[in-house]
Amino acid sequence: MMVTALGIARLTAGQNNAVLPVYTGSNATADFEMLRSLVFGVIPMPGLFFLAAILIYGAVLRFTPFGRYVYAIGGNEEAARLSGIAAGRVKIATYAVSGLLAGVAAVLYVAQYRQGKPDAGAGLELDAIAAVVIGGTSLMGGRGSLIGTFCGVLIFGLLSNILQLHNINSNLQLVLKGMIIIGTVLVQERNAFDLLFYLRLVFAPLWGGQAHKETTAAKRPSKETPSLNLGGNKK
Repeated sequence: MMVTALGIARLTAGQNNAVLPVYTGSNATADFEMLRSLVFGVIPMPGLFFLAAILIYGAVLRFTPFGRYVYAIGGNEEAARLSGIAAGRVKIATYAVSGLLAGVAAVLYVAQYRQGKPDAGAGLELDAIAAVVIGGTSLMGGRGSLIGTFCGVLIFGLLSNILQLHNINSNLQLVLKGMIIIGTVLVQERNAFDLLFYLRLVFAPLWGGQAHKETTAAKRPSKETPSLNLGGNKK
């Protein structure tokens, strides 16, 4: 669906309008310049939108029935439907809110860069997933919070800036981001120790150390059977 929407956007914009310049006073109103301003000379306007979204929808998820419905459907949609929750309506409303926030982000992007692009933000899906997962949201559903997502965005943004400042190859950055997602998911689902134990079994023969012998001995059942003295001690 995402790829289809991206293709429709490119077809609608056309090749000649792949990048549309935006100028206040000509093809945009003068008020559009406010979205590029700094509040009190310190906080950028997109930051205020971001904080407002975190506070509003964090309260919705935590204190409203709709938020509990979202968690219930994420955890087990069939069980939520059987308990009387209109899962279809809740999902449509959730996707509508997501589209609304994507539209707000698009407007802020145009204001910041003074141009419109139908494929702006392509490739940032992995960044969004990584930031959310780092914040504690489970990819299996039913667990997470916007406060955790806020912290995950800050941590992942700092990590991305560090990689950029050290001129790390973009392809290597994608590999590192993917490894972060995999590692975080394994830790969340408590499968990390099982994976480490499996890797130890796989690579122990290559190491040729005592670890392989200890692991093999631990898995081999003992051939000695304890004797049971049912009749008591005989002299």
